Amino acid sequence: MPELPEVEAVKRIIGSQIQGHTIEKITVNRPEIIACPSADTFCRRLTGQTFGSMERRGKFLIFPLDGGDRIVLHLRMTGCLLLTAADTPLEAHTHLIFHLSDGKELRFSDTRRFGRFWLFEHGEADTCSGIAALGMEPFDPAFCGQYLSQNLGKRKKSIKECLMDQHVIAGIGNIYSDEILFAARIFPARPACGLTGEEWERLSAAIPERLSYFIEKNEMTPEEYLQGKGQDYRNTPFLQAYGREGAPCPVCKEPLRRMVIGGRSSTYCPVCQAANADDLYRLLLASYGKPRWWSDDPYTVMFQAVLVQNTTWSTVEKACAALDGRLSPALIQALPPEELEEWIRPCGFCKAKARTIKDLTAWFLKYHFDSRMVRQIPGRDLRKELLSIRGVGKETADVILVYAFHKPSFIIDAYTRRFLARLGYDLPDDTAVRHFFESALPRDAQIYGWYHWLILDHCITVCKKTPKCDACPLKPYCRQRL
Repeated sequence: MPELPEVEAVKRIIGSQIQGHTIEKITVNRPEIIACPSADTFCRRLTGQTFGSMERRGKFLIFPLDGGDRIVLHLRMTGCLLLTAADTPLEAHTHLIFHLSDGKELRFSDTRRFGRFWLFEHGEADTCSGIAALGMEPFDPAFCGQYLSQNLGKRKKSIKECLMDQHVIAGIGNIYSDEILFAARIFPARPACGLTGEEWERLSAAIPERLSYFIEKNEMTPEEYLQGKGQDYRNTPFLQAYGREGAPCPVCKEPLRRMVIGGRSSTYCPVCQAANADDLYRLLLASYGKPRWWSDDPYTVMFQAVLVQNTTWSTVEKACAALDGRLSPALIQALPPEELEEWIRPCGFCKAKARTIKDLTAWFLKYHFDSRMVRQIPGRDLRKELLSIRGVGKETADVILVYAFHKPSFIIDAYTRRFLARLGYDLPDDTAVRHFFESALPRDAQIYGWYHWLILDHCITVCKKTPKCDACPLKPYCRQRL
């Protein structure tokens, strides 16, 4: 479908040639392409009127006439305008011909017959073509990141689909949405509500810049336009993303990928337009649903966080089930170490884990087993206290911080590392991993906890040691596709 740059090219080439010429007669071969008024009225009112300076609004062409009337045309998918000599053989599917005073003919052809004409009298409101509902022009001086954020920033739809919403931005279609998002380094499937202020600004700069670039690349003489029969647009060699699946990215050389968004093809670079942590979270949430919390009881979280070290979650659940609901810090405090070891033996390393549980329980006793007192401690200080306990490492400390005491500290474990590595994120250390997540997310312990549980679910069910890539909801984001 011709988009803004192509429609602008038609306006510039055809408009300059027909301006000042009078319509002497109209031939209509397909009356249905005239949406309003009837074909007879259309022909009668236009005969004898003279074309003024053609205009464009979004993907619509507007032909002002000297009598104050105006024609509106939408080319849709295959519509085409040609200005030819009267003796030039007709193109197939020519549906309407304006016979002009200079002896030439303005011909409209349309293979699929989706294009439509409307005629409005002087002063008549346009209530049927759709122009009245169009959003802002990308070249409007008021077009900015704030405008985009205000109109699209609460939508859960992909940013690709939002860019093609003609009610917000007039003129962008499937081709140039790909090009714009590539230039702005934004993944096309990202929900619009997840974009940052800086990304909206980047996008608002890329939209007019890319459209201007392709308007310039589509420049041609009237002779060249006629020779190409109005269909030989010149953007293809300059496209960086659209239609180039498998070709190397012009920036990083990574092969470009294709996915389907809202029923439309979309091509992108998995490196330059990589998803951030918020994108991945939203997709996991949409795929797996709201995750469960570890436990509402802080001591249960602490107890299980130690047990799960170097074992499976199912083993931990079995060990806890043997306690028959009696687990409490007072019980563990009073329990002889040997008996505790026997209870947790199925989880492995029972002596070391029993010692850690005892030490962790003694630490909790300092706060009278009152989680409310512990929550008063600043997160960084609380983490240091937990790490000072023998057998409590960084992963265990973060689990306790998030799930037991609701302190935001993103949990980095073997599953988190596998999750990112499989997606192709080459992060050098845990500090970089933590920054990847925490810089893109609200500092919220509940989100951190849910995210961690979603990663667990994903790695246990899909992204296992031998991954099930065909069932992976993150396949479009994955750079490795094992």
